[in-house]
Amino acid sequence: MDNVTTVSDITIQERRSADGLDAHVPMILRDGKLYDPDLDRFFLDLPLNGVRSRHSLRAYGYDVLVWVRFLSEACGKTVWQADRHDVLAYHRVRRRAEAGQRISASSWNRAVACLDRLYRWGARERLIAEAPFSHRSVWRQGHGGRRAQIAARNEAYEPAARRADVSFVTLEDYRIFRDVGLRGHLPEGGPRPGARDRNGIRNALFADLLVTTGLRLEEASFLFASDLAVSDHQTDR
Repeated sequence: MDNVTTVSDITIQERRSADGLDAHVPMILRDGKLYDPDLDRFFLDLPLNGVRSRHSLRAYGYDVLVWVRFLSEACGKTVWQADRHDVLAYHRVRRRAEAGQRISASSWNRAVACLDRLYRWGARERLIAEAPFSHRSVWRQGHGGRRAQIAARNEAYEPAARRADVSFVTLEDYRIFRDVGLRGHLPEGGPRPGARDRNGIRNALFADLLVTTGLRLEEASFLFASDLAVSDHQTDR
């Protein structure tokens, strides 16, 4: 079978027979057959719930793959039988092993976010009575003058994980990139003599869409006219 990574009897198939983004929804297999129909429904629901990048879908697939392998080989359990003790054991293996074998705190937190989403979904679908994660209430500062809100934070997160320093491009720098780099204008303004880029305006408009909406490249590429129509309808309200 194509696009299958094999290490144990539980494997991942990165692509499936479908069109567009759905082709990149991963599948977890056991002995070449579907591991769990409900887990597969979770993956199929991801694009509908905001995961619109094939890279993100792939990351979800591998985070779940490592977890279900651990549950099967170390705990003798399926994905819906996991409890808090399994999470603690998983943390020991993934974060407290020898230096060359442990993952970073940021990678651990990413996996926790993925699994937290999985078990929240499982609880909504009544597949589990209780999630294997515990949560605590934290205050989060509101944005734009909004009042602070209480949010549930997964206690498995490691607060010491450092975020990489990010340098942001100013809007002025972006406009220069758009007009000079994409539209082919002169730095001082106006069309560049001899420029023949027929797609300059299209590319500039697409770049504006990404900047003003925060969509990723692939997320914007998979937008449908119906998505924009729903947005316009909600705005009119």
